[in-house]
Amino acid sequence: MSEPVIGLEEQERLYEERFEREVEKLKLLLACPGYVAHIKGLGEDRLRGGYPVFGDDMYRWHAAVRESNQDEELADYFVYGTSEP
Repeated sequence: MSEPVIGLEEQERLYEERFEREVEKLKLLLACPGYVAHIKGLGEDRLRGGYPVFGDDMYRWHAAVRESNQDEELADYFVYGTSEP
C-alpha cells in the first residue's frame, strides 16, 4: 500500500461536507427502476458468487448481526461516495 496523499482529517472533513449530497443521490437512485434492477442483479451475482465460500451462513445469523452487517455495508456506500477527488 502506498503512503496516503489525503490525510485522515481531510478525509473526515470531506465526508462531513459531502454526506448529505450522497443521501440525496441514493434517494434518487432508489427511485429509478433501472438502478433498482441493476442492484437486484448485482445482489443475485454476489449471492451466487459467495455461496461456494459462505453457504447459508447469513441465513442463520441473529437479526442483530444481520442488521449490523447491513448498516456497515450501507455506511461503506457513503464513505465511497464522498471519496471522489
